[in-house]
Amino acid sequence: MHDLAYVYAGYRRSYSIQSRCGEYGSATLAVNGATAATIKKWGRSGNLIANDMLAGHWISATFDGTYWQLEGQLGNANATQINGTTITGLSGSGSTLALTASPTFTGNTTTFANNAASTDYVVIQPGTSSTAYLGGIQLNSAAATPVTEWYIEEDTSYDLKIRDQGATTPVDILTGYINAGTNINSQGTSAVTINNASSGAGTGGFIVYEGGANYTSRHLR
Repeated sequence: MHDLAYVYAGYRRSYSIQSRCGEYGSATLAVNGATAATIKKWGRSGNLIANDMLAGHWISATFDGTYWQLEGQLGNANATQINGTTITGLSGSGSTLALTASPTFTGNTTTFANNAASTDYVVIQPGTSSTAYLGGIQLNSAAATPVTEWYIEEDTSYDLKIRDQGATTPVDILTGYINAGTNINSQGTSAVTINNASSGAGTGGFIVYEGGANYTSRHLR
């Protein structure tokens, strides 16, 4: 076993271990002559690196059938793994995690949920208590110095907006007002078009219904 000492038997496949010094790389754990298995960070998010475990640090490790998983870290800030994507700057554990810094998501595709649940949501909730703040999704250009091209955001009035931030004069091209109407902005001399494509566009035309009790009645076609 690498730089770990004083292994004590615990319940089933969990053990308490104490580090003699700041761990300086990937480590394995072998208990009572069993085959050594790699020790993983809390949440199985990666192999150990320098100072994940501190000198004299007691910590529990649980064998999951393949690896030993640490139950918490007092050294380096922990990273949480979500389907192959590492996110840094998190605190908390289990289903409750809080951002402690600006996180970076890496990977071509990040899947937050893919299971048999009837509903899956990614929730962005800016603000605290009764005070609302601006929040949403920002899309940047692929450049050495990225430029923000689009915002999909909820403003402090809880209105939903799609904003063309990359335009010469940035403008909200779509605004959905909470408990009110919807506004489409064609930007200057441009036009709002529907089915303006030679292929893949629908052929049913454009229909406006009256809404309310007459929601099945056509008002404009």
